[in-house]
Amino acid sequence: KISNVKLLKAGFKEISLKVTFPFKNQYPVDYTLKSFEFTINDAKNNAKLGECIHQEPILIKSGQEHIVSTRVNMKNVNMASSLFTALITRKIEHVLSGTAQIEIEGAGFEIPIEDKFELAK
Repeated sequence: KISNVKLLKAGFKEISLKVTFPFKNQYPVDYTLKSFEFTINDAKNNAKLGECIHQEPILIKSGQEHIVSTRVNMKNVNMASSLFTALITRKIEHVLSGTAQIEIEGAGFEIPIEDKFELAK
């Protein structure tokens, strides 16, 4: 679940967001977050607005939580419909979806990532 989405920069051509979410290890063994990737889509029309690929491995100890923050750049040309909606409703609803690849004792697993958030004006 996303813990925070912060607008870093809003320019004429693109918007930059800082997306923060926790990875909590609920397993009785340590695991390595090998990588994760996700897309951000407009919740209304499912148009792809941006994407992120993170490939720095992170060791997460059993019972621990690691907070990950990553930057996502979204092209405004892809957001035309969302921006029009924002002018009317003063908010833009988004869907973040993707996968995280983890490794536990040499075995690889793929974990789905999905959440909704909105940017308010």
